[in-house]
Amino acid sequence: MKSLKNAAMVTAVAPGSPPLKPLAKFFETLGSARGDRLIMAWTLALAGIMPIVLVFMHRGVAPLGLALGAAVALRASVWRAGAPRFLIRPDLRDPLTRAALFFLGFCLWIAASAFWSPSPGAWKLVLNVGAPALAAGAVVFELSRRDPGELKWLAAVAEASLYAAAALLLFEALTGGVLRELIPPPDHSENRAKDMIALGRGVTALATIFFGGFALMQARGRKRTAMAVLFLATYVAASRLQIFANEIALTAAAIAFFVTWRAPRAAVLAVVFASLLALALAPLAAALPVDPIFAAAPDGAPISWLQRLVIWRTAAAEALGCLPFGCGAEYARDFGARTGEAAVPGAGVPLPILPIHPHNVFLEIWLELGVPGVFFFGAALVAGAEALLAARLSRWGVAAAVATAVVTLATAAVETSLWQVWRHGAIVVAVLYIALSERLGAGPPQSLTARPSAQAGS
Repeated sequence: MKSLKNAAMVTAVAPGSPPLKPLAKFFETLGSARGDRLIMAWTLALAGIMPIVLVFMHRGVAPLGLALGAAVALRASVWRAGAPRFLIRPDLRDPLTRAALFFLGFCLWIAASAFWSPSPGAWKLVLNVGAPALAAGAVVFELSRRDPGELKWLAAVAEASLYAAAALLLFEALTGGVLRELIPPPDHSENRAKDMIALGRGVTALATIFFGGFALMQARGRKRTAMAVLFLATYVAASRLQIFANEIALTAAAIAFFVTWRAPRAAVLAVVFASLLALALAPLAAALPVDPIFAAAPDGAPISWLQRLVIWRTAAAEALGCLPFGCGAEYARDFGARTGEAAVPGAGVPLPILPIHPHNVFLEIWLELGVPGVFFFGAALVAGAEALLAARLSRWGVAAAVATAVVTLATAAVETSLWQVWRHGAIVVAVLYIALSERLGAGPPQSLTARPSAQAGS
């Protein structure tokens, strides 16, 4: 009797038995080889947890983005394809190769600046910038080699996650963060400020991913009405969570998305020009007339924005003193600890003159990495724009890429630090959405460097 019972149990769990057949068939749809299927299952799981990460642990976007590339990076094929193209036999006529090499130079300069940085672990910061870029490249490589039929489940999960993230963040914004309140650890800060700020950062990450999601929705045949509803939900969440930079970023990116769809080449050039201008003019913040602005500021003026004027003037003045090579990666944190506090209109107590970082990536590059850092970063931007113009992407794909860049540019100008990996991780997730939409066929491919007549009707 016992042997019959054991035999029945073995039959119940044996591979190919009726309860497991649907799971086995599902697994087979994820790729032609076992390694392909495992990577796709891993990517599916990561895409599925995105809403939880954005609501409950926005800094978890960093490991999420890095994990998306980690499984692919274990493949020998990605290194066999990448190393010759970008390192061993680079073709400098290829703008993508130039962008990669300039960005590599930027990363190497970060590592070199550790020799004169006051931070003992400054050399590790090269990973904060370099690892997400590698992860994004690995994601593009993996999706570009996949048959579209292998991506249908990933597309469905990624789209559902976009909806879930927007819905949960909107729910939290309208209810005062009830889900975060119910789940430990409790937030004992005044008015639960930490929870609200964390939710606002979740919206920041979603805004970065958002327009790649639009491209995926288009690829899956969704109506533009659905996109408008999703945008409205995300914008309401942003407005209720009171990080004004999110509202600016979403509005500017929405405009850029529309303009790029109509005039892709002009929009790409405009965004890269604006980025280079912001980078070049950043040191001029040393001349900001902070005191007259404070004197003229009306009652109720946003304290955080008034404080930024002090931060930017201080960081820019110090950056000029750090020329030409900069004062080293993460110098701002050490310098900020020595600058003390300043009175800001409306603030009941003095506020830090430079809290941790300059709240402006372009200023941070000047301050910590100097002229070489500015050169490599600017050159990577120009070559990256050339690569985008030369790529055979749909108009939706290009529009999503430009809108993602505009979100990144808007936040970089007013609050981002170069060393915040979670922001870079959000870009990796956005790349996943854009690459996925392109592979599914979001529209007829085209080269943006072709003559306008060649693009007519596209």
